[in-house]
Amino acid sequence: MEDLARLLATLGDGAVDVLGFSTGGQVAQLFAEAHPERIRRLVLASTTAYPDIAGYLEGWTEYEQRVEAQPGVAPGMDDLETTIAWAFNTASTSIWNLDLLDSYNELLRGVRFSGDWLAPYLAGSLHPWRPGDPEAVLRDLGRPVLILHGAQDMGFHVRAAHRLHAAVPDSALHVIEQAGHMAQFEQPAEWARAVLDFLSAP
Repeated sequence: MEDLARLLATLGDGAVDVLGFSTGGQVAQLFAEAHPERIRRLVLASTTAYPDIAGYLEGWTEYEQRVEAQPGVAPGMDDLETTIAWAFNTASTSIWNLDLLDSYNELLRGVRFSGDWLAPYLAGSLHPWRPGDPEAVLRDLGRPVLILHGAQDMGFHVRAAHRLHAAVPDSALHVIEQAGHMAQFEQPAEWARAVLDFLSAP
């Protein structure tokens, strides 16, 4: 977060558009809390402001069946191997349209992964991923906020997006049908259009 602030200070003094995806969307909320003056518009994509949303997925048969079918992580893997295995093993809950699963796995094969995050995550020593009161941060931000979410998101249920939108009255909500957590992969044209329309609005 502070690295981003230093980068922006190096590039110039103006406010910028910030898009945070998934965990990055939670970090974007931290950035909005610490440096609201650096934000012109904020996009929160496939993310959450809340720690208490695991129950939103309970009783969703399709989700539970996909999780049940996922392989586990083999014992003896190092942190990098575990991270890579986790990404591939959870592919079926990262996207909604399983016809795209082979294409998604091919995309993953081009990703340069890091396992450096895993040990501090398991030790509980990572910096908090979101502000203590994200709703208040976003209400007080005074900047346009777009909440962009897949209707079938199995990472952060779409109820979390509706909840945040209701709590931040000036926010805009765009839900993409037939898209999961990786909505930008499954419905790239609609996802990009929603972002561009938001950023170019007067």
